[in-house]
Amino acid sequence: MRAECGSCEKRLAKQLAKAKTNAPRKTEKCCCCFIKSEHLILDHDHDTGKFRGWLCRNCNQGIGKLGDNIEGLTRAVKYLLCRG
Repeated sequence: MRAECGSCEKRLAKQLAKAKTNAPRKTEKCCCCFIKSEHLILDHDHDTGKFRGWLCRNCNQGIGKLGDNIEGLTRAVKYLLCRG
């Protein structure tokens, strides 16, 4: 759970509401790892509020902890390639 200030909470709630409005029906599998789950989370772009996909908790948290951007994911891939 993130600790957000009041104005940030309102902005995030507004983004999530926008993403939910534009979201297609929930899928059976995570859009990232393709594992079947009954508890998928709506993923959205935190800058635009645009819906991105339905993710399992692990993928949603992993992407978030890597910075929610391509740069963070790229650093993780490079790390794994160097350690392989």
